Amino acid sequence: MIKNTLTDAPGQMLGYLFQIERAVFWLSELKTGGFVGIECGDDIVLKKNVNGENEIYEQDKSSISSKLPYSDLSSDLWKTLGIWLDKIKTSSIDIEDCHFFMVSNRKIPTNRLVWKFSNADNETELDICISLLREIGAKHTGKMTPIISKVLSYKDIELKELIRKIKVFDNASSKQPMFKEGIRNNMKIGKEVPFDNIYQNFIGWAFENIVDCWNSKNDAWLEVDSFISLSNRLITQYSNRPFIERTIENLPVSGKDVKSHKTENFVKQLEQIDADDDEKIMAINDYLRASSEKTRFAKEANITIQDWKQFEGNLIDRWDMIFKPTCRLSESSSDEKKGYEIYYKTLIHKEKLCGIDTEQNYTTRGAYHRLANKIIIGWHPLWKKLFI
Repeated sequence: MIKNTLTDAPGQMLGYLFQIERAVFWLSELKTGGFVGIECGDDIVLKKNVNGENEIYEQDKSSISSKLPYSDLSSDLWKTLGIWLDKIKTSSIDIEDCHFFMVSNRKIPTNRLVWKFSNADNETELDICISLLREIGAKHTGKMTPIISKVLSYKDIELKELIRKIKVFDNASSKQPMFKEGIRNNMKIGKEVPFDNIYQNFIGWAFENIVDCWNSKNDAWLEVDSFISLSNRLITQYSNRPFIERTIENLPVSGKDVKSHKTENFVKQLEQIDADDDEKIMAINDYLRASSEKTRFAKEANITIQDWKQFEGNLIDRWDMIFKPTCRLSESSSDEKKGYEIYYKTLIHKEKLCGIDTEQNYTTRGAYHRLANKIIIGWHPLWKKLFI
């Protein structure tokens, strides 16, 4: 049982995160006055205004396995149909003002029944959908039988009323980007602004608001107006910065570059404290990324030589305040272990540049490696004897 829980956990977590990403997408899509609900009667519920007209009910399915969602006899398809039909029957939603979306982060095969639902444009095509639904459902004799039987107990006219309002979206079907890039396009965030940073703020803000609502035992409704205010504030914040660090995804390091730097002084310094190969490769990555950004900032950003001197001076001061007491007071049994302790105490830090917080870990860590490469600082208690 525990094994199954652990196996399912990554998929479940990605499913929750996918819901949050979809919620943020809809916040970026809706006009002021709108609301997006999470688990408020469906995975995602949209209200285009406070009165709830033109609601959208969305089921989101995220998959990391080879099993793709919304297959013809899948529980996610039949359970979703059952939920929506029940809502219509109990009049909790007005079918005339609603739309129903099935969304997947994976490509859904084009031969599946859900695409026939999505593409049905006239009465003949709707009748074909209902015939296929009943034919497929009638063949099933397994554990899904009660759910399928409940769906098929509805009249053709009731099924047709729902199917005409269903639309399916996957990661390849929409002409416009629907996920992360769609959020950027909707908010009209330019390429000069570090969208990855803003996106993470969007996701974090949505997550915190959802959890706060649930902890207060309230439905989780996110306001478009609040989201727009957050977006404007973040864009202003990043646009006014004298520098913007690129994410590590935008600063790839090749195996050739790593190999060519394995004999640098900062790597030799790590060897003296028994750092393993992974730690040395990480250090080379940080060193190369930080050096690349320092060069770019010199050309593009409003950062002076004095700013860099202040930045590195602060790093040296902090290292010195760690190095001396650790050498004297550490309970580590060897100089190598003391040096290893100094190294990690020093690198768990993000230093300000131009008085502004840096956001990428490599900026500070790479700068420390530059100083170690120049033999201005060291990790081993006897680093001066070893390298000077």
